Amino acid sequence: MIGSRLLGIICWALVMMAAGCKGQSVITPEQAMDAVRAFEGDNTLQLQCGTLKEDLDGPEWKHKRSYDIDDIQNEDHSWVVDAVTGEVTDASYHDARSEVRTEEPTGPLTQEQCRQIAEDFARAKYADFDSMGFQLRDPEWDGDGWRFAWRRRNAYGARIPNGVNVRVSSADGRVQYYGSSRLPVPMPSPQQPQITPEQAVGIVKTAKGLVTGETESDPGLSADPDRTMWSFVVYGENGQGKRLMYYAEVDAVTGEIVRTVEPMGGVHMPAPPRPSITGEPTSIRDLAAKVPCAKVHWLGKDGAKVFVGKERYTLVPGRDTIESTGGTIKLSAKIKLVDGRLMVPSGLLDILKSASAPPKKAPAPAK
Repeated sequence: MIGSRLLGIICWALVMMAAGCKGQSVITPEQAMDAVRAFEGDNTLQLQCGTLKEDLDGPEWKHKRSYDIDDIQNEDHSWVVDAVTGEVTDASYHDARSEVRTEEPTGPLTQEQCRQIAEDFARAKYADFDSMGFQLRDPEWDGDGWRFAWRRRNAYGARIPNGVNVRVSSADGRVQYYGSSRLPVPMPSPQQPQITPEQAVGIVKTAKGLVTGETESDPGLSADPDRTMWSFVVYGENGQGKRLMYYAEVDAVTGEIVRTVEPMGGVHMPAPPRPSITGEPTSIRDLAAKVPCAKVHWLGKDGAKVFVGKERYTLVPGRDTIESTGGTIKLSAKIKLVDGRLMVPSGLLDILKSASAPPKKAPAPAK
């Protein structure tokens, strides 16, 4: 007869082999559902747990094992539970979303009121929220709610994977989505970047034979247990005049190209840069007032977003470019914040008017 201790060891080994966990034990589906009930503070929830999902690509610290869990009584509610730690990493509440989406923020609740709701929720659900040293990124309007993202950065400003996302309805303050990430291993001492973002872009341009090249936005610095990297999208022309586009990651210490990915179908290739927009410094509100349907969303010291039809323009003080849905717009002078007014070259008016013009109708067929 097998002793109880030996039997326990055999059972544990069989569970580990079935889960394929390479030395990491996983919680049971019942424990995962209990984790959701604790997260929601509701022991009466009737839940359904899916089979164990595994993503074992890359180094071990990136491995993910999780359970998808659904609410039997409310199909609009679902969760994802880390199968190793038991932490709820995603919570979706689709019934808190509106069927009507708008480009400009709407609803009785202000951005600041939604931020407070999101922060209270994140602090309650993410352990060690206050000790992580999180920094709030620029809030984003998501059509029917405000999205807030907190991220951790090291001493050199590199973003660390630890973070929390919360999206809140501006109509009634309900949470629409919660997502979190947490490194399973300690971060090593931060490495100071030895490569500038401009050098990183130049390294990729040279490697890919780009004669011209621009980045879609400023390169971002991130750090994980393996390395510190610059990441960006660069596009331009090679010596044969062919336009190319790559998502690239470059080691910020050694200059080694970690990877380059050529975007697949569906990615818009930015058009060649337009001539710089010129003109006398003019308030963006004054320009927008001359354009039908133009709306300005004021971001305070961070600038403004302008919505015209399907186009969106992001204006940031101190920059001589404007990021738009159709690509980067070059300005002849930097955007300035003067006495609470955001000043841009007056020539921007032509672009705003062009975006507001109705699409041309195809000519009627000859009778």
